[in-house]
Amino acid sequence: MMMLASASAGLAFPNAGLGAVHGLTAPIGGRLGAAHGQANAALLPSVMDYNVEACLPQHASIARAWDATAPAKEELAARHAIDLVRKMLIDLEIPTLAALGVTEANVESLAKDSMGEFSNNNSNPAPLTEAV
Repeated sequence: MMMLASASAGLAFPNAGLGAVHGLTAPIGGRLGAAHGQANAALLPSVMDYNVEACLPQHASIARAWDATAPAKEELAARHAIDLVRKMLIDLEIPTLAALGVTEANVESLAKDSMGEFSNNNSNPAPLTEAV
């Protein structure tokens, strides 16, 4: 039943609008052999930061649900959510992108591989290009 649930979720991904976290994870896993969950986690705060202006209410909601002392101002609360995620990744000892093999030398090819007609990057709240 777990395999059926996992397969069903996988089939839904292209229609779910997963955005840049999943769009960028695919080449990191494929080219560098990074575990999918670790790559997703390592990317999450950077993608949240990139999307913050397009997702202020959602990010602020995360901060307020997570931390009762989150700032009242929406933009500050949204940025606080990103800080909370970064701290959680440190606390959980999630490898950084560098530890997963992402370097200045391979960023361009990873970015190119993450784009395309069927990329999850196409559903990212803030538009992406290879240059971003």
